[in-house]
Amino acid sequence: MQLAINILLFLLFLLFSNLALTQELDKKQMYETYFRDKIKGAFPDTRLVVDVTLKQTKDVSIGLFPYRTKNPDDHLFSIDKVKQLLIYSDGPLDKKLIASMLNLSPSKIQFKRVVFDSPSLSLAPTPTPAPANTPVPTPVPNPIPIYSNELQKASHFFETNNMMFWFVLGSITIALAILVFISFSLFKISRRTSEIKNHSASLPPQQQQSSYPPPLSSGPYSNSHLSQDHPYTPKQLKALFSECYWTESDASAAALIRKFPDISTYLELDFASEYIHFLQTMGPGDLTFLEDAYFLNPYDEMFFLSPSDTPKTWRNYVSKLRFDKMNISVEESLTLIDERPIPLPKSRPRILKIKPRIVINSLAEEESLLNNLLEDQKLKLPSLYKLFILPHEKKREILSKYSAAELAEAWIAPQYILSDLEKLLPERKLYLMKALNKAPSRESFIFQKMIQECEKEWCG
Repeated sequence: MQLAINILLFLLFLLFSNLALTQELDKKQMYETYFRDKIKGAFPDTRLVVDVTLKQTKDVSIGLFPYRTKNPDDHLFSIDKVKQLLIYSDGPLDKKLIASMLNLSPSKIQFKRVVFDSPSLSLAPTPTPAPANTPVPTPVPNPIPIYSNELQKASHFFETNNMMFWFVLGSITIALAILVFISFSLFKISRRTSEIKNHSASLPPQQQQSSYPPPLSSGPYSNSHLSQDHPYTPKQLKALFSECYWTESDASAAALIRKFPDISTYLELDFASEYIHFLQTMGPGDLTFLEDAYFLNPYDEMFFLSPSDTPKTWRNYVSKLRFDKMNISVEESLTLIDERPIPLPKSRPRILKIKPRIVINSLAEEESLLNNLLEDQKLKLPSLYKLFILPHEKKREILSKYSAAELAEAWIAPQYILSDLEKLLPERKLYLMKALNKAPSRESFIFQKMIQECEKEWCG
């Protein structure tokens, strides 16, 4: 980064130095033109070239700032700024007359006699006649002639295009320097990011997770760090498990145990052992309740309290699962605004009826059971028969919730059941489901979820 800044400053220095040089050349040309026109007016028949040397001006301070700049009067015309005037001419000139005419000290004026060869301009000194009987010198080749027109054209071209050339070159260079600086900065950022990732990957899992603070929770239904896959405190685990128990969210409790198999080691609850055994027959459940901010700091008293026994004055201090089961109307909420929570009682444990675990091994076995069992017994089987006997609209509603790929995983039943259900599917969805050619299973997540929905319809 520092290197890029130094390069940028150096390029800016070159650019402004070139601008200053161009200004100096323009100022020098102004004085030379003025003196040449003055002398030419007094000696019209004399051809001449004027070369002016100007004095160096001192920089001045800018107010209270520690920087210095060119004298603002530097661009003004003044004879006092002339250090020396050198005049090349092909004829005699009166030094005193010129000094008086130009208002210059004679000591600042110098003359040189030259010969102007048309069309070239030669600054060779005027030859003096050689004395008699002097041997003829070896001829020396004349210098390459410099033509006045080409010299003026080249000088004009340089003065006109020099500033633009350096400006364009400087702009391109500055742009390249900025690109180099940006690229170098991005390279440093990417290298730093990779170093952080490599360092994080080398840490143990607990240190990796602890290096990132959990997101803040803005409300009871917002995401919290509880939805992350890392261990909870024993108190939080007990709260999660007990809320599912008391609110009869058994499928969610089963999903919680599948997600954290070692949860039983943290549950110091009287009903935990029986409830875990009961949950072994449960299908898939919803874990969205993990996002409830209540579980950040749950109340110990709620571990042994059912929603029906929970005082309604505690409505603002319970989980969403429990609140939904308390069935508090709007009128009751309005009347309870100013009331304080009362002490909490302790509820009796639930009476759990463990469902028998039934496994159907083949389609032939399923068809045989459906033909021979009573209707109540058929509804206890893990079979799409529960969906088959629902009203058409309800069947269509349940089937519409799943995609063709999901239905292909659960499409296992006797043919007469599948044929009836296929009539309720859109033609394109049915074609895609059969084209996927998936092996259906009664153990699949979608199959068990569909069975649960059907059971809810039959149980009311």
